[in-house]
Order: sequence, then C-alpha cells, then structure tokens
Amino acid sequence: MFYGILLLYIPLFSTVAIQLYCAQKTDLTNYAIRELETKLEGQHGLKLQMQICQNISSIQSYIPLIVICLSSSRLGVDVSAAIAGLPIGPNTAVLIFHHKKPHALPTEPSNAVLKEDEFKNIGIIIDVAFFEDTGLYDCDMNTRAYKSLITFIKSHGTK
Repeated sequence: MFYGILLLYIPLFSTVAIQLYCAQKTDLTNYAIRELETKLEGQHGLKLQMQICQNISSIQSYIPLIVICLSSSRLGVDVSAAIAGLPIGPNTAVLIFHHKKPHALPTEPSNAVLKEDEFKNIGIIIDVAFFEDTGLYDCDMNTRAYKSLITFIKSHGTK
C-alpha cells in the first residue's frame, strides 16, 4: 500500500482583468469608483487589474466591462445614458449607484424594473447604495452587490 502526499498549488490571489467605463465623469462618480476599488481589492482571492476606459473606442470586447451609472433621478433614463453607444453583451455589468440615503433606497431591484429591449443584453445589473458623505455604506443592498459583482468577475474575468 502506498501513502503519498498530494500537493496542490493554489495561488493566494488570482489576477483578473476588467474594464471600467463611466460616461458621466464627475467628482461624485470618481469618488464612487475609488470606493468600489477599495471594497473589491483582495476580496475572495481576487487581484483586480482595472483598466479605466476613457472613451468607447478603447473598450475591448473580450475583457469584462463594468459600466458605472449614477442614478439620482429616473432610472431608465440614467441607465440609457450610461450605456449609450457601448458594446453591450453577456460580459457587461452595469453598476447602478443609487445616490440616496438608506431610507430612500429602492425596494425593487433595478433588473426587475428595466425591462425595455435596450437593457436585455446586459450581462448583469447590480444595485449599489452610495452617498457622498458615507461612500458605499453597509447595507443589504451592498452586501448583495459585492457578492454578485465578485461572481460576475470570477465567471467572466480574463486571467
């Protein structure tokens, strides 16, 4: 009988490339992006290699795309503006930053509201709670958002 030792090499961190695009660049969206990077860095064994896309022509279709959408008024209009002209597909995640205090957050997920044809090819729509005084604050919406985004990145990310 042979008793051996099986050694498995499991890297501590897996580097994953993703693209970030934000059509509406403001101090508030830049703050939201920095907050997101901080929250995601090192989560679940991932090391993110983020490429900030300054314009649509710099987006590479084979790398997952995370679109930042700041929603402060009408959801459909805000998301339409965020994805206008983008190559939308299954490897596209739209992060909707709801710029609201906890008591004013939507109770229905955005993917249940956004039923128009222009949104049907989006890989995943993720709601994120955000406010300029507190950044990405602790709440159930953000807990779900982090889990959904990590799952999306792991399943679509290029290594």
